Amino acid sequence: VEDVEDKGVVFNQVLRNAIAARAGVRVGDRLLALDGMAIDSRNHLASLIGTYPADWPVRLRVES
Repeated sequence: VEDVEDKGVVFNQVLRNAIAARAGVRVGDRLLALDGMAIDSRNHLASLIGTYPADWPVRLRVES
């Protein structure tokens, strides 16, 4: 993901076989929330993701 001015946190790459891709996340989609917590920067996302165990399922809210 990357921070995009006036758009927020945007996916700039989605691996073809990743769970996110299978769930419908596409390049250019905006990440709004992770497990109900609003995401305001890629650093914020990295900090939150780091608190979860490996392979732990999370809910993403995205906007195309």
